[in-house]
Amino acid sequence: MSFLKNLGKELKQITDEFEQSENLQNFIFKYEPFEHEQVQILVAKAYLMVLSDSCEYPEENFSSEYFIQHFKQHTVLEIQLIVLQAMLIRLKQHANEKRAQFNDWYNELIEYAEQFSQDNYQVIDTLIEVYSYKAQNLSGKDPFKVHYFYHKIIQLSKKNLSNENYELVFQAEQKIFQFYLSRQQLSAFKQSYYAINAHYLSNHQTDITSALKQNTAIFLQFWLDVQKDQNPFLHPEIRQFLQYLHIQDDLKNLILQPENQRQYQFIFELCYLFWLIQYEEISEKYWFVLLKYHQTLQDYQSLIDSFWFDQPQRRHGFQSFLIDSTDKYHSLNKYRKMFNTSLGKNNL
Repeated sequence: MSFLKNLGKELKQITDEFEQSENLQNFIFKYEPFEHEQVQILVAKAYLMVLSDSCEYPEENFSSEYFIQHFKQHTVLEIQLIVLQAMLIRLKQHANEKRAQFNDWYNELIEYAEQFSQDNYQVIDTLIEVYSYKAQNLSGKDPFKVHYFYHKIIQLSKKNLSNENYELVFQAEQKIFQFYLSRQQLSAFKQSYYAINAHYLSNHQTDITSALKQNTAIFLQFWLDVQKDQNPFLHPEIRQFLQYLHIQDDLKNLILQPENQRQYQFIFELCYLFWLIQYEEISEKYWFVLLKYHQTLQDYQSLIDSFWFDQPQRRHGFQSFLIDSTDKYHSLNKYRKMFNTSLGKNNL
């Protein structure tokens, strides 16, 4: 079909038809022959919507393969980006049933993406999804290749990233953190922990904050295990972590909102460690948080028994400290009730 007559009016009508269409396949049949750039963009968008909605295409010319091969030669950027998204859909929808073609499709997508500016956020978002999917596909098979693809995601995330793949980037950072832990790559493990905190502590999504809490418990426990039975002094990494925690209000506030018994125990462990490095005022306030949640010294007696004390008097000293702090807490509460005042926030 030749160039449209009454161009402006016709384009408006076609755009309205696209936006109001209840059957995009009919829209595609009707307008795919039109060569006009704006019409081709609408047809490409319609194809992408059809491909996104279903994994089954009874008509051969509604398959992702048909669309990709017939539209990938377009020179219009908007259409090229739609083709790139269609390649991702094909990869995700049909990889399990057509495993032999998975690598070919993956390579075709990567090669096609190379023609675009690597600062285009749509390209970056698509590549992040591709690398994430590739990593998941290799999970349990080749940990080093999985690690490679998660690193590619992190590299891309430093560019012009939209918010769409925020969680995929976080997942990649988490996987890298776990990889370094499993491989005992101590320097990289440490760097990864602090980097994740720097990037995500201001985030308030429940799944992310929960992961940050868990990371912190894992990180500290790792260095405690390294320290165990070596000498009577805390490992330098533990001291550094405690000093870091003291000034990181976002992380501290997360930890001091326990949701289960294990998190209560973690707060108690921190209480002990701060006491051990003679930060008694900080230690006391961690203990106050537990008392606020109706925890008692008896609740933690078995945990105290598991702590490593290089001297018997150290155990006695810590228990005496907790008893004195408990008395202080109840005295302050009594004062508050008597004068109807608030203790205020603990500036931990």
